[in-house]
Amino acid sequence: YKSSTTLHRECAAEMYTWCKARGYYRLWAYLYVNWYCPDQWKLWARATDSAEIPTVKTTTIVESHWRTLKHDYLHRFNRLRVDLVVWVLTSRVLPDAVHRMTAISSGQFRIFKARWREAFKKQWRKEACKAVHPDKLKEYHTNAVSWVCSCKSFLHSRFLIC
Repeated sequence: YKSSTTLHRECAAEMYTWCKARGYYRLWAYLYVNWYCPDQWKLWARATDSAEIPTVKTTTIVESHWRTLKHDYLHRFNRLRVDLVVWVLTSRVLPDAVHRMTAISSGQFRIFKARWREAFKKQWRKEACKAVHPDKLKEYHTNAVSWVCSCKSFLHSRFLIC
């Protein structure tokens, strides 16, 4: 296995070569000062611990993070711009993460709720209070295999409640 200093040197050299080949000198200056200098490298790189460098799980945390971002926050967008990603990160992801970490660190594991939970409960209560007429039951045909209902409100319900 490679040592942490070797990994740092190779990663920095790879990024330097990439920036130099494209003429991105200012980008390299920014990357070195904020990411690749030894002091900053220790803050974010997983290869800084010379005693133990995980070779199997090097990208799984990053891939898991991006999967969560794409499926939970960016699922409505295709080919989105970087400024939108930054806005979603700062206005949605970070506040949720801070709230979750605060709840966990204070021992209140059930405090963090999904954003849609209150709307779901409100709609559930509204639908539960409705009276069911025997004549209307003939209109309903619930398919238990594909989990669909033929009632009109099922098509318009955000949470598939009818």
